[in-house]
Amino acid sequence: MRIYKKYSDQKLDGRVKITRDQYPAVRADYKRLKSSRAVAKIYGVDKKIILFIVDPEYKKRDAKRQQEQEHWKIYYNKDKHTKDMRKYRAKKRQEGYYKTPTPTMRGVIRDKTGKIKSINIKTILPCNLKKPEVKNFLKKIMNK
Repeated sequence: MRIYKKYSDQKLDGRVKITRDQYPAVRADYKRLKSSRAVAKIYGVDKKIILFIVDPEYKKRDAKRQQEQEHWKIYYNKDKHTKDMRKYRAKKRQEGYYKTPTPTMRGVIRDKTGKIKSINIKTILPCNLKKPEVKNFLKKIMNK
C-alpha cells in the first residue's frame, strides 16, 4: 500500500536528494576523490547515500543490519516526530496535496424557520475554550 503521492518527476519529490540522472556523476566523483565524505559534501547529502549509490550491495547489507538491531526503537523520539510530521503536512497542504477542512455547524439542529432548536456541544464546541468563554461562544451561535 502506498501512502505517499507518486511523482512522475523526481524533482517534485521532496524525498529525493540525488536524481538517477546524477548517479554516473556521483560514481565518477567517488572514483576521482576516493572519499564518500568529500562527495557527500559536494552534493549536500549524507555519506551513506553516496555509499548506497556507489555500492548497491552496501544498501542490502545495511538494511539487514538495521533489521537485526531494530534501530527504530533506539532513535524514535515522539515529540520530534510529531513536530516533523506537522512541518511535512504543512508543506503538502501548501502544495495542494491536502485540502484544509472548512469549519461547519455540525451538531446544530434548526427548525423550519431557521432558528436553532438544540446544539450538540461535544460536536460543535472548540475544545480549548474555558467555562466563561463557553457562554460567550454559545451566545454568538444562538444569535446567528
